[in-house]
Amino acid sequence: MSKTIAVIRTLTPTHVGTGQAVGLIDQPIARSTATGWPILPAQGLKGVLKSEPLREAYRKHLASEQDEKDAVKKAELELADIFGHPEKGLGSLRIAEAQLVLFPVRSGFGTYALVTCPLALQHLATLAELAEIDFEAPTVPAGQNGPNGALPVWVCQGTALVGGKLVVLDEYDLHPQDDRSLADGLAAKLAELLSLDEGDLRKRLAIVSDDLFTHLVRFCTEVRTTTALEVATKKVKDGTLRTAEFLPPYAVFAAYAEVPDEWMDNDKVVQLGANESTGAGIARIHWS
Repeated sequence: MSKTIAVIRTLTPTHVGTGQAVGLIDQPIARSTATGWPILPAQGLKGVLKSEPLREAYRKHLASEQDEKDAVKKAELELADIFGHPEKGLGSLRIAEAQLVLFPVRSGFGTYALVTCPLALQHLATLAELAEIDFEAPTVPAGQNGPNGALPVWVCQGTALVGGKLVVLDEYDLHPQDDRSLADGLAAKLAELLSLDEGDLRKRLAIVSDDLFTHLVRFCTEVRTTTALEVATKKVKDGTLRTAEFLPPYAVFAAYAEVPDEWMDNDKVVQLGANESTGAGIARIHWS
């Protein structure tokens, strides 16, 4: 088994929910109680990692079994050493809740930014320490506000996010700091650790305060309205109007994991959460 960081990057809008309505949102995404930041629960991650090998094992045993239940049981037992089984106890796989590292936010320049903050980087450094990977969170200074109280933001040399001496994230005008070395150094480290394209990350990386990051991840998700229609009349069925919250594409999460050695060289494309039939929840998992 190898200690590692599982890097999960959403490729399509993703809904990993809680099953409980919150305010005006019927189907909110899962969030940390302490920070209010989106999370990917460990149980769901373990489930999606198990689904593909379980399906393959089931098909193999179904070819030689008359009873589907026996084929399922044999497939479950075959994977017990890794994923665990009630008859054999815990498996060797360990994976923790995935924490948010980079969150995509619409930008007035450069289309969208990948936003992070000091607290998110400290969380990532803790995961790296557990996995015995060399990564140290940079010290982010207080920064200088710009004209009209514009909050500070750190971006890289060659960034696509600056226009007219401002960075515009969602509805906020931010003041880019003159020192670009902080974001430049972080972009190089994150690109290596998270297996991201360094050139693209340098164009989009933005480091903001913990408070602003918390606001952005709470209010810059996507909310979609869904309904079911009557077949004959095409009118909305009573009680089917729902609002569901989605993570945007290109959000990056990290989780501590202990996985089989043979997994380390194989990225996985998985489907997280609900709405699989509409293409939601497609994500890539990389083992750092």
